[in-house]
Amino acid sequence: METQQPKIFGIGLSKTGTTSLANALAILGYRVKDNPGLRHYTPGSLPDELITVVDAHDAVTDTPIPSFFRQLDERYPGSKFILTVRDRTAWLRSCRKQFTQAHAEKQSEAHRRLFMDLYGCVTFDEDKFSSGYERHLNRVLEYFSDRPEDLLILDITGGEGWEKLCPFLGRSIPDQPFPKANVTRISWLPMDAIADIVQEAAESLSPALPWPWRRLRGAPLNPTRVAKIFLASAVRILNPLGPDLVCSYLHRLISRRLESVDPSIPIVSPLSPVPAWEQRKRWNHLWYVDTGIRVLPGAKASPAGRISVALIQDGQPLMGAVYDFHKDTLICGRIGKGAFVQDATEGRRNLQSFGESAPTAVVACLGKHLGTGSEDPIVRAGTMEWETAPVHAILRALGMELQEAATGRTLRYNKRSLVNPAVRIATSP
Repeated sequence: METQQPKIFGIGLSKTGTTSLANALAILGYRVKDNPGLRHYTPGSLPDELITVVDAHDAVTDTPIPSFFRQLDERYPGSKFILTVRDRTAWLRSCRKQFTQAHAEKQSEAHRRLFMDLYGCVTFDEDKFSSGYERHLNRVLEYFSDRPEDLLILDITGGEGWEKLCPFLGRSIPDQPFPKANVTRISWLPMDAIADIVQEAAESLSPALPWPWRRLRGAPLNPTRVAKIFLASAVRILNPLGPDLVCSYLHRLISRRLESVDPSIPIVSPLSPVPAWEQRKRWNHLWYVDTGIRVLPGAKASPAGRISVALIQDGQPLMGAVYDFHKDTLICGRIGKGAFVQDATEGRRNLQSFGESAPTAVVACLGKHLGTGSEDPIVRAGTMEWETAPVHAILRALGMELQEAATGRTLRYNKRSLVNPAVRIATSP
């Protein structure tokens, strides 16, 4: 068998901190693929599509990697293996919430076969999951019993992080917190929630009906709603006196909604001073809000530009939404949940993959947002993080990436400098 370059494999079961590990490895500079999935599963046989993914990355974590640790060790000698573990009770509680019947019905036949091999069931069963956890742990410990230098056992949810991971990999400890993905309630926020926030802000300036009465038609006339509508109307009237007034109003409107979701998550935008790096480097989560719109003069006072919001988790965009006033189109995506486009003509349409079912109009909208044409995949240097983050989240939900043009590494966020290098859109293997 042809041998390959050593890799890093995360062989802990799902819900043991695998996403945090993947984010940590990315921070350390590795090309990482988390949760590569699979189309075919035969116990003990590495599928060709998984080999392709592994060959294209430095590190791979989560399903189906734990099921193939022996075969991966044979094919990639000299590799490092990281077994993430977690308090059993907390792990079972998390699995109960995630691996429901509804979840199982959405999975492929290959994924269901893998679960049967790991746990003996396709939906959560406490006894079977507990036995599966113990069985996997013992198999890994036995396999590496005479090679402790190649295995790291890491309890991320128990507080372990850089101090164990970096010496194991021979890397210096970075000047930022260890990732904490999927540990706050924000991790369970549906993308519809962020879509609604952006949509509400966009509707407050929509010219579809005479202002402000169109917002009142067919809607409950509660005092808060009426006040909000007339405040937005005042913004439109006053816009000629101060072009930034509309943007400021939308920023406050969106910020209040985001703070109601989780007040502990900071908000960064071009309309407010950016906190110093010494403060930002301690953040695991933040929102980017960009209300770069203007109201055009005329009888209808039509708005132009875009409203965009993105949630950053451990330096990577988790979800994003972009509303384009010119196209009257909302595009929203979340990692692991896919993406959708919504407009007045065709309503809401789910997008399964960027290359197959994403309409050309969506691609054009995203490209224009980044300031690049379809024939030029390179986006100039100098864009700001709040410009690229929402689009990047949508691209990732559709199997794409924004990569640094010079290095090929995935673009990261909440960097010391919020100015991006030149980047390009690439297909994620």
